[in-house]
Amino acid sequence: MKVCVVGGTGLISLSIVRVLLELGHDVTCFNRGVSPGLPDGVRLIQGDRTDEAFFEQTMQRECFDAAIDMICFNADQARSDVRAFRDAGHVIMCSTVCTYGVPYRWLPVTEDHPLQPTLLYGRNKMSADIGASTARISASSCSDSSICVSSSASRRGNCSSKASPPSSSSAVPT
Repeated sequence: MKVCVVGGTGLISLSIVRVLLELGHDVTCFNRGVSPGLPDGVRLIQGDRTDEAFFEQTMQRECFDAAIDMICFNADQARSDVRAFRDAGHVIMCSTVCTYGVPYRWLPVTEDHPLQPTLLYGRNKMSADIGASTARISASSCSDSSICVSSSASRRGNCSSKASPPSSSSAVPT
């Protein structure tokens, strides 16, 4: 599978990149190229995530099967992700437990916990989560308020000449 990791050099994202490589995926990272340490075999596309036009055009041209954005920080960037990866079969955005705020009402914190971020970081990530949800809903034919993802076959758009992705046995474990 051709996978883009936006970021890719942080503590969590570098581990994801390594696992993707171990599973035999074709991995590309999009980042500013400031932090060293990408493993051998990873292709780097250097750019600034905040330059939406460059980011979106570059990602659309690449025709990724899947994308993992580890650095999406606000609603504008989330909507940019939806546009950039409109033809990808899978788009994952990393959020944070900070969107739930503190103190927690119960432990372990689950996804149905009320959103009540107390820090700016958590508020921005919450706006990214909501921005992605609303952008996905408006870009699909959903009739309810859940995040809808169309099948990859119907979403391939300009990337329809690509080969089919590998079987599910090579999927990233959850």
